Amino acid sequence: MPQTVLLTGATSGLGLACAKYMARFAAKNSGLCLILPCRDVHKGNEVAQALRALAPHVPVHIVKMDMCSLASVREAAAAILALEVPPIDVLLLNAGIQFANAGNRTDDGIEMTFAVNHLANFLLANLLVGHLADPARIIFTASGTHDPAQNTSMPEPHFLNAEMAAFPDHDKMLPLESTLKAGQRRYTTSKLCNVLCAYEMARRVEQAREGGVGGDVHVAAFDPGMMPGTGLARDYGALLRFAWKLILPLLVPFGRRMNSPAKSGEALAKLALDPAIEIQNRYFVGLKPEKSSDKSYDRRAQADLWAVSERLCFLSVRESPLCGPQWRGIYQS
Repeated sequence: MPQTVLLTGATSGLGLACAKYMARFAAKNSGLCLILPCRDVHKGNEVAQALRALAPHVPVHIVKMDMCSLASVREAAAAILALEVPPIDVLLLNAGIQFANAGNRTDDGIEMTFAVNHLANFLLANLLVGHLADPARIIFTASGTHDPAQNTSMPEPHFLNAEMAAFPDHDKMLPLESTLKAGQRRYTTSKLCNVLCAYEMARRVEQAREGGVGGDVHVAAFDPGMMPGTGLARDYGALLRFAWKLILPLLVPFGRRMNSPAKSGEALAKLALDPAIEIQNRYFVGLKPEKSSDKSYDRRAQADLWAVSERLCFLSVRESPLCGPQWRGIYQS
């Protein structure tokens, strides 16, 4: 059983449900430690208190991290590595946002949804991957909305290349649409990036291990399904927020790929904790491995996303064994 689990986005929704399931599991199994990076430390401490009520012997560490800021992610990674805990066995990169408009930018000048949902997770994973336990797991929370074939009612991703995803104002091919649709398209594009990144990271950790660098790290992407009632629609208008919070949850038992946060949180926790589930280079819908979108298997898109993300984060080979010039050009054929 894993000893140390890091979970982002644990103060609400899927992340909170997952954390509670792991705490209840840990109440019957000694040795689990939870690290919860979060933007709101006060809220994080409230969650930690609730988790300790479920499992008093489980250490819960709250680390401040604002995923809108790459500098904050770096500070959080340093704080995490300074904790006196066993090496991290599982990284659950779950935190995410969705906006009802498309005009948000970080202080780094990067499109906000891309920066939070993809780039911050990419950076945190790379800063920690060289310090993980052996074996270890990394799981990115993605979404079925990344796949146009799923007919989710969300606009399909628009991914010409990673540079345009990070700076869409420069993308002359981006459709002209309402601010709501534009914000949703940023979200589905970021979720495609989660899957592209997971597959590229899975390949790199395998090649690094074959080259004698790093341990046995397995990487996967996780689709929790549509989870009405969570805070994902908090930026929407009043009517849509009302439907999302109070009406759509009533339809969960009847909807295809619709789940409660509790059900999806349990599935994510099991992927994290159960060594019998083989996760490497897979896309899970709940606990079932399935095919992801056609675009997500595009190796050139995966490599392009990685290279641009590495540059935007100013990552070096000193910081991550998965970055640096030794990886350049490996997918030219």
